[in-house]
Amino acid sequence: MVKKLCSWPPSLLNKASKSISTVQLSHAEYLPESGWEKDRVPLVILHGLCGSKNNWHIISKKLAQRLNRPVLAVDARNHGDSDHAPSMQYREMAQDVVAHLDELCIPRAHILGHSMGGRTVMALALLQPELVESLIVEDSTPNWPSGVGSIIRNYLEVMKAVDMSLLDGSVASLRKRAIDQLESVEKNIVADKDNPSSAVWRLNLDAIYDSLDDIVSWDSSLAGLQYTGPSCFIGGAKSVHQPTGEFSQEQKDNVALYFTSPQYHIIQDAGHWVHSEQPQRFMDCVQDFLNGL
Repeated sequence: MVKKLCSWPPSLLNKASKSISTVQLSHAEYLPESGWEKDRVPLVILHGLCGSKNNWHIISKKLAQRLNRPVLAVDARNHGDSDHAPSMQYREMAQDVVAHLDELCIPRAHILGHSMGGRTVMALALLQPELVESLIVEDSTPNWPSGVGSIIRNYLEVMKAVDMSLLDGSVASLRKRAIDQLESVEKNIVADKDNPSSAVWRLNLDAIYDSLDDIVSWDSSLAGLQYTGPSCFIGGAKSVHQPTGEFSQEQKDNVALYFTSPQYHIIQDAGHWVHSEQPQRFMDCVQDFLNGL
């Protein structure tokens, strides 16, 4: 288990934090095999929309060894094994993480987030910078390119239209039928404990769909806040978030409004899921950034 550092200052859970209703999050923990200092600041990873901590299992395990520090992969609200809630504003998701780390008595962490998780960690760094040792954002910026919201909405509508009946009584068969439509999210299909003839989505699909406007939009109430610690933005050259294959000047100008010391890295032959499409290059980038602090 992660070492409990119960000297967490109460000031970290400020009035703004306490005014937001948080949910119980779930996480998986990965420890170096041996020879690591027990007080090393952990790396906390947040997945993207419709993902889960399980998507990061292999990367998390390898990063724990390469970085010689604990790694925690966390399920966002309405995802994986975390509790459900009707709304998904970035302030709420950021404070979920703050409350979870408070529960674990972790006063400070390196924070890494992909896509929606990237925006969550950006909001966290802006709202409570004293918690964030450094910030790593994978294929996300405060301003997403136009059209991304429509792509996500169409995808969620396909998910909502999937017939969840277990025609042959097998969840595995349903997952196979769903692969052609849904590719990487079919593992979110699980058996319905209350109805043996049907399956359900592990994630809270209705809440995600209803909150989509909040998810694809940047929280304008964060304007004027800045994180002055080290930050690293990693993008895929083939991602829809980098239409030109690079971070645009508009993206960099927008990032600079909130983050004073950003580094930028584009990984070739990678799309939106950089960590799964080019895992070695991605881990090299994360390791080089953290080792250089």
